[in-house]
Amino acid sequence: MKKDLIIALKLGSICLVAVLLLSIVNLFTDKKIKLSNQLKMEAANKELFADGVTFKKNHFNKNNELSDEFYFEVYNSTQKMIGYITLINGTGFGGEIALLIAFEKNLKIKNIKLLKNSETPGFGKKWENQKSMDMFVNTNTDDKPFPIKKSMVSPEFLNTPDGVTGATITFNGITEAVARAISLMKQL
Repeated sequence: MKKDLIIALKLGSICLVAVLLLSIVNLFTDKKIKLSNQLKMEAANKELFADGVTFKKNHFNKNNELSDEFYFEVYNSTQKMIGYITLINGTGFGGEIALLIAFEKNLKIKNIKLLKNSETPGFGKKWENQKSMDMFVNTNTDDKPFPIKKSMVSPEFLNTPDGVTGATITFNGITEAVARAISLMKQL
């Protein structure tokens, strides 16, 4: 009994030291990680909206609570608002998908970037290629609606080696996330 208590105290002490060390490391790295993520977001925003100078961050209001999905109002050098960029999450075959979507003021999709995904090598990972995302650019207009189904995708994208024929779950995850972003943007 006494031997078991000594072992338990030793294990408890080891766990306590490990927790304290991890907490100390977190104190030093947390700010650097946040700064790094902020710089990556700023670079991605600039990539999506090259003429954007100021990006004002806002959260979508979800039942009077702030959601983790947000949007930026994009302003040019004369401080005229020229569009929006949204960060939206979806679910693909391998897990969470994070997208940045640039909208013009009329909500036409100007550009789209896959930020994060856990898709499988092969068809799913091909969505990291910007050419795969280009099928959504210049959509969400009266004459060119956003393609929410594969049957709405232009044949030029379906008949390529990198087409969407094999990545159905990934395609659906991306299109559902973009459709949700469009819906949220229309509510602004």
